[in-house]
Amino acid sequence: MKRCTPRLLMMALLLSLGLIVVFIDSNLAWRSLPSSTRVFHTFKQLVHTEPKSTLEELQLVQTLHNITQNTSQPRGIVIPVYEPIIKLAASLILELRTMGVDSPIELPHCGDVSVETQQLMLQKRALGSIIFYDVCERAASVAVEGNSTKKVFCQDIKACHTKFRSFDIKVLAVVFSSFEEIMMVDADTAFFVNPTVLWGSEKYKTTGTLLMNDRTAHEIYFMAERITGDPKISAQHLYMSKFKVAPFRSLPTLEREKAFLQNTAPVSLEFEPSDFLLNSHSWNLRTGHQVDSSLMFWNKKRQPRATAILASFKTLSEIGSPPSYGDKELYFYAAELAETQYSFSDHAIGAVGTDYQDYGSSLRESRMSWKGFRQNYRHKKHDLKCNEEHQFQLVVIQHAKAEAHAYLQSNSKKKK
Repeated sequence: MKRCTPRLLMMALLLSLGLIVVFIDSNLAWRSLPSSTRVFHTFKQLVHTEPKSTLEELQLVQTLHNITQNTSQPRGIVIPVYEPIIKLAASLILELRTMGVDSPIELPHCGDVSVETQQLMLQKRALGSIIFYDVCERAASVAVEGNSTKKVFCQDIKACHTKFRSFDIKVLAVVFSSFEEIMMVDADTAFFVNPTVLWGSEKYKTTGTLLMNDRTAHEIYFMAERITGDPKISAQHLYMSKFKVAPFRSLPTLEREKAFLQNTAPVSLEFEPSDFLLNSHSWNLRTGHQVDSSLMFWNKKRQPRATAILASFKTLSEIGSPPSYGDKELYFYAAELAETQYSFSDHAIGAVGTDYQDYGSSLRESRMSWKGFRQNYRHKKHDLKCNEEHQFQLVVIQHAKAEAHAYLQSNSKKKK
């Protein structure tokens, strides 16, 4: 065997050094490219690092998407009802019709509104276009696409009655509504200004959502409950840190800007949080509440991912429901986890109190004076002042509606 001459060794060494230089140069050139040029490379990295979704998870997401997007009307009002509050709902509808609101109104129930009541209301022309339907019956019939033996929301109608004869019927009402755009209202709500003008607000038109703020209270309960023993980690932190966003990422969303604020909670998140979340009272352990859902606007067509996530909270899967007092915060959780744009009112909630005594005073809002209240009740008030082209005030009074009507009627009789 011939030995390598020094000249050959030198040539091999120079060739090796040349290859190393080319590799380093190409790598530096790639890294110097703007991020937009490297987006495909970044996407490949994300695909490799994001946890894979199972077939079962993807089937559930697709099922929820198909249900929520099965709409037949562009816009309408949804008022979930049950027999004891049906008269309040009828009164609310009459108020809306008097204000000139001619939108169709859905009245979903969970099998707890009698046929006689439904027939009676359907005969009243003054109520306009109203639709009763048993939303629990629909929920009980839904199975996962591709696995007809696996139910989505409940095993049977009896289980649905147990599960959804509560605040949670409101989530089903959004999921199964035939409207693309929903204004959902509690039956015990009173309006002094036509609320449908909010469909034209800039916030709703931009994001397809409009949520109302709730009070700052109960800083160790509900969303803010410390269930791990760590005083810095709330139930909200824990739930959102464990939520698996990946199966829903195939659904469209309104892309939002990356947050500027840092996440100060000692939990890591699988989704990109918004500045609103990171700055919110609930995330920073100042309150156990974030949303009041007595009035809520939601566009299912513009928010397909958020709507599917909302529906997932009430499925029989391992997803589970977020910490919330009833349904209130679920719309907020859904929008945040969907990594979408969403809107809140700029104004805080106001509270009249729990034991209102009259000592000759009067309550004045929106050019209306109520005097002589002598009832003990709980109610909340939203004062939403929108500085749009046409300024207006919207005042929502809950849980005092029947008393208000009684007072106004008695007052008008005295004047006569």
